Amino acid sequence: NCPEIEYSGNPNPAATGTLAIWRDDVNAKGGLLGRPVELVFYDDQSNPSNVPGIYSKLLDVDKVDLLVGPYATNMVAPAMPVIMSAKKTTIGLMATYINRQFKYPGYFSMVSLGEEGTLAFSKGWFELAAAQNPKPKTVALIAADAEFGKTVCDGTRENAKAGGFEIGDDALAGFVRIEAGVGAAVLVDLRVAADDFDE
Repeated sequence: NCPEIEYSGNPNPAATGTLAIWRDDVNAKGGLLGRPVELVFYDDQSNPSNVPGIYSKLLDVDKVDLLVGPYATNMVAPAMPVIMSAKKTTIGLMATYINRQFKYPGYFSMVSLGEEGTLAFSKGWFELAAAQNPKPKTVALIAADAEFGKTVCDGTRENAKAGGFEIGDDALAGFVRIEAGVGAAVLVDLRVAADDFDE
């Protein structure tokens, strides 16, 4: 029986090619724990609602031994309950501070945010804002209404409070999918009070 390694997410050539190089290298050296490695790929279509079913199939039908992925916070969050119930180890790719909610010892992350977690994304911005003369008093927050946006915005709120900034507007926007080749996203529903800029 081969150790089967799962990778979920858009199975693009860069990701699958990198894993294939690793597999070939490991197999050329006798495999993992003396067994050849086999890769199993599924495309979650970047849709969080597809993730639990894919992980159930990987674990119950394909019987994979190690999970690598899924990719990104929005996909890792819905995979975690399935992974945890199966008591499997996973390596989350580019998921932001996901284990703060689950506290699962079998989860490892490839995001290097250190001990600051979600605070790392906005800490430098607030340090820069605090150094301005005059110092801004009010900030407006807008985040995608998805796991990643909410998670990063949690840290941003903490940094704002710690820096003595008032949050004038705090809104979730509909998720905007940016297709390859599109240079910018349009933010919908951004409300800014004109007098905030006078402070």
